[in-house]
Amino acid sequence: MKHLLNAALAIGLTLTLTSCFQVIKWVFGHHGDGNEPQKDTTTAIVSGSMTATAGDSTATMRQPDFDNDEPSAKGMDDQGLDDVGQGIDEEQPGRGDGAMDEPDPYKRYAGTPHDVVDFRQQMAHAHGKRYHNERFGYSYSYPSCFRTVSRSQNGDGQVVQCEEVVLSMYASHNAMNWTTAEACRQQAFHPTYKVVKPNYYIASGTMQSGEIYYEKCVLRGDTFITIQIAYPKRYQNDVEGLIAEIAAYRP
Repeated sequence: MKHLLNAALAIGLTLTLTSCFQVIKWVFGHHGDGNEPQKDTTTAIVSGSMTATAGDSTATMRQPDFDNDEPSAKGMDDQGLDDVGQGIDEEQPGRGDGAMDEPDPYKRYAGTPHDVVDFRQQMAHAHGKRYHNERFGYSYSYPSCFRTVSRSQNGDGQVVQCEEVVLSMYASHNAMNWTTAEACRQQAFHPTYKVVKPNYYIASGTMQSGEIYYEKCVLRGDTFITIQIAYPKRYQNDVEGLIAEIAAYRP
């Protein structure tokens, strides 16, 4: 009888422990009502989006769309590229090393004297600069790459220069009461080209130094106002715009 009682107690204790273990496993292995399966913790990439699932939380992160050639909503200005003078994405397709560097102008204009190439480069980046003469009340605008090299002591004008190209602007009283034709004849050089009108003359030729000059002299009241350009022959094709401006000048 004693042996049977001990056996029954042992069997009861075993069943009790087994039931407790099943209850604990059921509690930690289920949520809510016990019928909802556990979340899958795998990660999937679908249609350019990466979806990460962890428990009840789901986060979606957009991946780059390499097949889309359209610019993103955030432009280059927003990225601050223009602020540092970049403006070029080094990783853009088709751009090799050194794409951000300017082409070598001397290689581009092979055979052209370096000073002429330098003049072209400076003119390409120049803006307008205005000179006003207080004494005679005339003004003239010229490219900012020209630097002042001299001003007359009596205040009638100035001389500016860029490389070997020289611009002179000056004025004088018509003390002799000359006509424009008479004033043109007083030139130190003999022009090979000239146009004489009642209120101005244009003259062009070669100086004793071999430089070519072109000038326009305007008679305004009792004052002659002269704008002149002088340059070596190798600059001839590069000063055509400056000569056109002088020809059109009206103070």
